[in-house]
Amino acid sequence: MRATKTAPFRDSREYLAAELDWLDRALSLLLHLFQRREGKTDGQGLFLSQKEAERLLARKHPAEDPETDAIRASLDQFRREILARRKASLAQGVYLSLPHLAHLFHLSPAEETALVVGLAPELDPKYAKLYAYLQDDLTRKFPSIELVLMIARLQGEVGPQGRFFFAPQSPLARWHLLTPVGEGAALPRLNQGLLLDDRIVAFLLDLPQFDGKVLPFVRTGGATGSMAAPGMAIGERLKSLVNAQFQRSAGPARKIAAYFYGAGASNGRGMAEAICREMKVRLIEVDLMALHQAGLSGGLPLSEGLRRIVRETLLQPAALYLCGFEKWRDEGKGDLSAIEALLREGSWLTFIEGERPWIMQGLSEELYFLPFALPLPDYRGRSEGWKALMKEVPSAMGEEEIETISMRYRMTFREMEEALRLAQDQATLRAPSRPEVTMEDLLWGCRERSRIHFGGLARSITPRASWEDLVLPESLLRQMKEILAQVRHRPQVFHGWGFEKKLLLGKGIYILFVGPSGTGKTLAAEVLAQTLGRDLLKVDLSAIVSKYIGETEKNLQRVFEGAERSDAVLFFDEADALFGKRSEVKDAHDRYANIEINYLLQRLEEFEGIVILATNFAQNIDDAFSRRIQMSVEFPFPNEVSRLEIWRKHLPKEAPLADEVDLAFLASQFKITGGGIRNIVLNAAFLAAEEGGAIGMEHLLQATRREYEKMGKLYAESEFEIPAALTAERVPSKRRSK
Repeated sequence: MRATKTAPFRDSREYLAAELDWLDRALSLLLHLFQRREGKTDGQGLFLSQKEAERLLARKHPAEDPETDAIRASLDQFRREILARRKASLAQGVYLSLPHLAHLFHLSPAEETALVVGLAPELDPKYAKLYAYLQDDLTRKFPSIELVLMIARLQGEVGPQGRFFFAPQSPLARWHLLTPVGEGAALPRLNQGLLLDDRIVAFLLDLPQFDGKVLPFVRTGGATGSMAAPGMAIGERLKSLVNAQFQRSAGPARKIAAYFYGAGASNGRGMAEAICREMKVRLIEVDLMALHQAGLSGGLPLSEGLRRIVRETLLQPAALYLCGFEKWRDEGKGDLSAIEALLREGSWLTFIEGERPWIMQGLSEELYFLPFALPLPDYRGRSEGWKALMKEVPSAMGEEEIETISMRYRMTFREMEEALRLAQDQATLRAPSRPEVTMEDLLWGCRERSRIHFGGLARSITPRASWEDLVLPESLLRQMKEILAQVRHRPQVFHGWGFEKKLLLGKGIYILFVGPSGTGKTLAAEVLAQTLGRDLLKVDLSAIVSKYIGETEKNLQRVFEGAERSDAVLFFDEADALFGKRSEVKDAHDRYANIEINYLLQRLEEFEGIVILATNFAQNIDDAFSRRIQMSVEFPFPNEVSRLEIWRKHLPKEAPLADEVDLAFLASQFKITGGGIRNIVLNAAFLAAEEGGAIGMEHLLQATRREYEKMGKLYAESEFEIPAALTAERVPSKRRSK
């Protein structure tokens, strides 16, 4: 007679239905035993003592009545049928959620039973009533550890170590598959209630769901990124390793953790997305610092959040991308051991984005740990990246404009994508019916994306001053035009003519503005930035300089890196405060002050943008800086002709000006800088507004007197007398608009 072939389960739901059918029979047996006893409890809140349960349920000892034997025999037979069908299903490649979950987290049969017992009341409220009845407490509708172990004994030997299946370090507790109801304990009590995690319920039922506790801290979705130079070679090698591990059929594959660091570390996201897209898996990104802050605010503890996220990567399956690693490690005082433990037992593929080199401690054969240094893309890499991105959006930009953007902004590919999204939003705001990205849109997007790098250490100013506002001798204007020429022709000279290969350092443009206060140094810097279409990044010395050793250098590093990324004109006003002469080392303060200057020298040479140093006294600047300065512009004290022009430029056309005002007299009588003239005109306007009349000669002379007093400059009252010719022609309330 031919043996009947065991029929596999069709799917997970049919298999779980069989497990729940077995659970019904097991509960029937326990109810039968419960009802046979005289009285329901033994004084300890247990429906069966451990010794009594072992005697009644043990396979080697027959029960005391035929009915119990029959129920037990039927239960055993049904368990054998389930196991046979389960084996046949797995052999034929039928996916069963519970066995897959057990494989992922290395669960024993008793722990699988615990999950089934926890799942039952989520599907049918009758189980909650049965659990409460068997536990002799109508309020205890969740299965206790003791009840779970009692049911597990019906499948086989559990032994006295059964309670350790629910200890904090067990898979059930460590991966938050079952959570205790009420207050937990280091070693759980036998009457501790258990609740099946919602995410595990959804997984067992094959429902597409993400863990709601960590969803606010992660970014999920399909992998859409692409690899581009300079990470192409690294990405291809990493992809080959992932493919080799993923396709292994014999033995367990080793886990892979790739650590990206350096200025271009965020380009690792494109590599990770490209690899995941080819593997047809999702990529889950989590900000470690955001998760840490949630723990500090009393929300989800960091350790639980990390564990749940890694659990999610195993359940989907998905790869994990950890960003914010450096900030979490420095500011959050992150425990690296927690990350390292998760890498060893968690996600099969993890990417970490950092800044500085890092090697995981305790490397083993279970895990490939691969650190990759990713620099910022060079000019050609950025150009290729922009061209690839611009093909995907409606654009009115030509190749020459794309080359200009590539030269000006040193961005990672991820930052380029974000800048382009900002530009698209700006284009949509401007023309909703036909949002076409223009050069102005993309410049705006790049500027906005770059401003986030400074963190309060520098003030980004959008310049508005133009050449018409600047009053300088012709020779200085020519020097200013030469600076513009150097900036505009950098792509041709450095890349077209090959000068980049001859210069390892010193590729930037370093300019020194020298002159008394108020002679137009800051205004000239603003005009240069405005002409070039760049922001003026004015360094805040109060935020940069720190009394703590090493902090000043860190702040300077952040400012220089931000300026490189943003293509801003970096402006140091009162530069001798930072770039002053080094002194003879007499104590520790001198030594550390000199270290700051030495660091500045090194960082200045590495900087490839535009740096403007402004000082009142060129002799205060250290000689080493002076040698590196490519162009020095000396701003003279304005002569009478220049002062007259400055007076005229500082009076707006809308301002009411009395006919008596003689700007030529003011320019001749008062030797004062442009900054002083600006203050005088503004103060005179307020004096006139207070009187309700036009700006007159008296107002301007009074404001000039206050400016002299502020500067501590000696004067005679006769200097502020209105000339007789002007007095005779005065028209007190007459207004004029220029």
